[in-house]
Amino acid sequence: MKKVECTSPNIYVIKRNTINHLINKICSSQLKVLTEAEIANIYTTLYPYTQVEDSTKDKHIADIKEKTNISKAAIEPIDNPQKITAFSKPPIPANDNTQADTPVNRICPKCNSPLVLRTTKKGAHAGEQFYGCSRFPKCRYHENL
Repeated sequence: MKKVECTSPNIYVIKRNTINHLINKICSSQLKVLTEAEIANIYTTLYPYTQVEDSTKDKHIADIKEKTNISKAAIEPIDNPQKITAFSKPPIPANDNTQADTPVNRICPKCNSPLVLRTTKKGAHAGEQFYGCSRFPKCRYHENL
């Protein structure tokens, strides 16, 4: 194991399994946090720019799909933008058995592969469901429900 040192106060050398802890530490030490009113104001300002024709949206989605190889089903518009709150997780899609373990809106943030609904088979959490990357074991990303 290599030992890497850095003397700058704004540069962090960390292991990837400690990144969440570091981000939480940095966020909690920040003095300026947006209030709900400020978030609402930003949203109100930006929302009119999202109201474009369907042909423009379709072209944008096609461009994204072409650049990132994400399926069109993975990119869906928000039904009710007023329900968005800061730090809220997207809703978990209902399983309609059309694709048994493939959630429509879930994409792995590490490798852009679809996340699949899985069930823990053993251990303390046996029987609990979670979303795991479809590229497992190459990508080990997972989300709890």
